[in-house]
Formats: sequence, C-alpha cells, structure tokens
Amino acid sequence: MKPMQKYYDQIRTQLSLYEKSVLTYLGISAAFALMFHQNIEKWDYIVGYHFALITSILAINAIRIDEKGWLRFLKNWYIFLVFPVLFKELTFLSQALFPYYLEPLIVSSEERLFGLFAKYLFQPENKWLTELMAFSYSFYYFLVPLVGIYIYRKRSFSEFEIFAFRFCTTMFICYGLFVLIPVRGPHHSVLAADPNALEGYFFLKLIHWMQSYGSAVGAAFPSSHVAATWIAAFSLKRVRPEWYRLALPFLILLTISVFYLRYHYIVDAIAGYALALVLDRYFERKLQPHAEMVIKPALPKATSGVKP
Repeated sequence: MKPMQKYYDQIRTQLSLYEKSVLTYLGISAAFALMFHQNIEKWDYIVGYHFALITSILAINAIRIDEKGWLRFLKNWYIFLVFPVLFKELTFLSQALFPYYLEPLIVSSEERLFGLFAKYLFQPENKWLTELMAFSYSFYYFLVPLVGIYIYRKRSFSEFEIFAFRFCTTMFICYGLFVLIPVRGPHHSVLAADPNALEGYFFLKLIHWMQSYGSAVGAAFPSSHVAATWIAAFSLKRVRPEWYRLALPFLILLTISVFYLRYHYIVDAIAGYALALVLDRYFERKLQPHAEMVIKPALPKATSGVKP
C-alpha cells in the first residue's frame, strides 16, 4: 500500500463521526464561498480559516492520548468550539445566492396563521415573565453540554459520538437552510421588535450581551436554537427519560422564548422543532447499525457441562 493511501486510511478510521461531519461542512462551505465569492463579503477570510480549521482537526486527530484525563476530554470535546465562529460567518454566507432577505414571506405567513396573536407577543410588559423567558432561552447553553457530559461520563464513547454527530449535523443542516432561505429575525428587520426594549433582570441582560457578540444576520429560519435543543433533549429522553420529563416544561418555554424575546418569528420556532423531529427519526434509523457495530452486547459467561 502506498504511504499516502495508508495515511489516508489511518486518518479516516481514526476520525469520529462528528469530526467527519464538521470536516464535510467546512469543505463544502469553503467550496461554496469560492464559487460565489463575488456575492460574499470577506470570502477569502472564510476560505482561509476553513482551511486552517480542517488542517487543525486532522492534526489534533493524529495525536494519540490513551489514558483518561483532561487531555483526552479536551480532544473529544474541542470540536464544539468551532460553532460560534461558523454561526457568525452566516451573516456573509446568507447573501451568496440572494441579494435580498426573504422575511416578508415569513411575516405574511405568520400574519395569516396567527394574526393579532403574533403582534401581541411583541408587546410584553411583565418583567418576571420576560426574565423567565430569558432563562428558558439560555436553557440551551446548559442542556446541550450537560447531556453530552452525562453520556460521555456514564455511557460508552460510541454513544457520545452519536450524540455529538446528531448535534453537529442538525446545526449544519440549519446553516445550509439559512443560505437557501435567508431570513432576518425580528430583531434585525422589524423596527418595533427591538429586544433591548424588553425589561428584565440577570438572564435577560446575559442574553442581550451574548447576542451583541454572537448574532448572525439572515440566520433565522428555521431556529437552530430550537432544533439543536430538541435534538439534545431527544438524546436525553433515551438515556434518562425521567430527566427528560423534568426538562420538558423548560423545553416548551424555550421554544416560545425565541419569538417572545424577538429573535425569531413563530414560524421559525415551529420549523426548528419540526426539523428536530424529522432528523431524530432519521438518525434513529440510520445510526442504529453503527451503534450495534460498536456497542456489542456482553457475551454470556461460559458454563461447564454439555448443552441440553
């Protein structure tokens, strides 16, 4: 076998499912940025750091860490650090195919479906209700890592690998839809829907601070915030159904909070939940052979004597 082919096969077998998902997205989005560079501001930066990320992932993957500990934990979790950067760049990628945004279609659909109810939600006055919604919105930042850590510590690595693959792939499908259907959230497109006009307390201020740095224009439909949270919740339901039942009220409130806090339209939240449902069924069917291949059942203990 040629050295390059041997190296390629070694890398391919060592890469986890979620690393392959990230590498696939980085390669496709970099090629996309090159193809439509005339419509993408800072396309050269996007291509450049995508190449740097691909190189870094392959280099990190080549590092062998056999013993358990913080180094191994970091090696298995570092991949989640790329998402804030990849989400932020959608401000530029979302304008690649269309020189305009499509939220007028979302707004008209919402008015037909929900009428005055949608407009009423843009006028909340109760500070404690707003704070509850802000806490529920932030539930995403607690739930996803905590479910991942539980699976990583208490279950097998292959189950964690599947959890991380489900999360990464859900996010990347949302990112692709943001490019195909560029829609600005109400906070970017509706003058009367300024989130900073809301009054609350600690969690509302925290959300405003995070949005001031991490928000992306044109990345509203479907809500990746809702989709990724429910994908993590469905994983929790499989490993600890009693915890899922406890989290369910906050999951419902989170789904409401994304439009209550004016970051999404109601249709965005519904589409995010629907996408999570569809992908969960798809992953359940497609990833089962992988789970069965890696998670082998324990063999029965050998017994003496002759079989009856």
